[in-house]
Amino acid sequence: MLGKVMRAFEDAMNAYQWEKSPTIAVALSGGQDSTALTLCAQIWCEKHNGKLVALHVDHGMRSVSSQEAQCVLDWCRSHNITGHILTCNKVASSQETARLKRYNLLGKWCEENKIYHLLVGHHAWDQAETVIMRQKRKSSGVGLMGMQPMRITEWGRILRPLLTLPPQGWDQCGYSVDDASNQNMQYERVQVRTQIIANASLREEALHLQKQSCQEQESQHAHLVEAIAKYVRLDANGVCVCAREVFDTNNPVHCALLKRIIMTVSGKVLPIRLKVWDMFCDRIPHWLCGQKVTLGGCVLLKRQSDVCIMREYKRIQKIIVKPGKQALFDGRFIIDNPTPYTREIDAWGNLCSQIKEQEMAFPAYRNKEGVCEVPRSHQSVGMRSVFMPMIPLMGYRFSCVMR
Repeated sequence: MLGKVMRAFEDAMNAYQWEKSPTIAVALSGGQDSTALTLCAQIWCEKHNGKLVALHVDHGMRSVSSQEAQCVLDWCRSHNITGHILTCNKVASSQETARLKRYNLLGKWCEENKIYHLLVGHHAWDQAETVIMRQKRKSSGVGLMGMQPMRITEWGRILRPLLTLPPQGWDQCGYSVDDASNQNMQYERVQVRTQIIANASLREEALHLQKQSCQEQESQHAHLVEAIAKYVRLDANGVCVCAREVFDTNNPVHCALLKRIIMTVSGKVLPIRLKVWDMFCDRIPHWLCGQKVTLGGCVLLKRQSDVCIMREYKRIQKIIVKPGKQALFDGRFIIDNPTPYTREIDAWGNLCSQIKEQEMAFPAYRNKEGVCEVPRSHQSVGMRSVFMPMIPLMGYRFSCVMR
């Protein structure tokens, strides 16, 4: 029944790196896609001495959602799969809001239970939908690469082992919860899905475009690495200094490099919107030395021979790190609190008056007396801060200690 799907699933799973006897979570909505994924994952875990946990998110958006959640849990029990229901406290207002809430719940549960691998059931037609929707928004480059087989998060990784497979024959899995919202034509994704089901050439064109975009980005990557080595310096505090040549927006490699720098320094996972980018490019010829501009949550300071790019500290929010826990600060720093005390982490910002030129956004430990300190010596005992942005520039990870 799952022979062809299972072979492709195993190939995809073997392409990932695994520890011995891994514990894996799978997002199980109860639909055909996630059910097929769960059955494949169960077989794979049995072969590799792993453990499988199925997670179902009850959004509460429909009157029957709690009943469906219980049906999913019963199905898990009948297949000897450990299952958990995660419930949203507040009903989502749209599919997009529900998607964000779902990933937040799944990620939080995985983090709390020290599970670092989450499987989701996206397949080739989902990929085609994503590319078509991004085309409509005039995305290019990275955007048209669509969903990736693996996405690193602050708690672990999201894996899509069925991403290259069409969802054909999966109805033989013998179980499916029918979500009425998947038939609601007011949602853009449902509209696109209806089109690609009826039009095979449309989805093939989208998948061809996605593959072509990936190839172009791979080709550009080598030039990007060369440009980083030549023009860019990134320090342990997440501040980037780059040559003015990077701002030649007629050069596609330099454009890609600048966008990558902005994502690294800002801690964001999505590229700058096209409209915002075009407005910034129009301002470049009138950008004077010593003048600051903002872009994508960063401050750019033009100097005599280079440009300093740092986080826009006013956008940074405080976080609380519990005793013996880690937390992600501003999408850029992993903060480790080995002390028996709860700590509040804030941005240094304007308090760093002695560094007037840069106004760096250091993560700073603020105790009850309001004393702020920056990460300093590696040998010091205290709060540990590791610069680990969601989108690293070249995979760098810097560590320092907050005393």
